[in-house]
Amino acid sequence: MNEEQIATLLADWYEQLNAPVDLDGIDSWHAALRRTVDDLKAGGSIDSLQAHDLRELADAAYSHRSEEAL
Repeated sequence: MNEEQIATLLADWYEQLNAPVDLDGIDSWHAALRRTVDDLKAGGSIDSLQAHDLRELADAAYSHRSEEAL
């Protein structure tokens, strides 16, 4: 995968991270974000540190949105 394709995939991931999500779909949304990170890492598109950082962003967004719903 070339750099442009990786940049596009990451831009899509960030767009999904910031997209509005219904509380009913929050678990699926979170799982999809983490699965995409795992796929990018497994494919060699990102390294372990980048994967860690993206997972942390996904987890933080999940926690934040869950707390907002309370």
